[in-house]
Amino acid sequence: MQMNWSSEVINGIDVTGVIASVEHYDGGEALVVLSSGVSVVVPATHKPVPGDTIVEGELSL
Repeated sequence: MQMNWSSEVINGIDVTGVIASVEHYDGGEALVVLSSGVSVVVPATHKPVPGDTIVEGELSL
């Protein structure tokens, strides 16, 4: 079975990917760096960890 992951692009930045590191988490949002090197702020109800996935700008559970 093939998964087709769609990517949302905001201001030319692809916000779908795997988290490489978590720079900051305040209980509601997280600043993360994706494996592609892009930094993005995403809404987060729990602290993300490296290896978690961001899909279309949202933390995937």
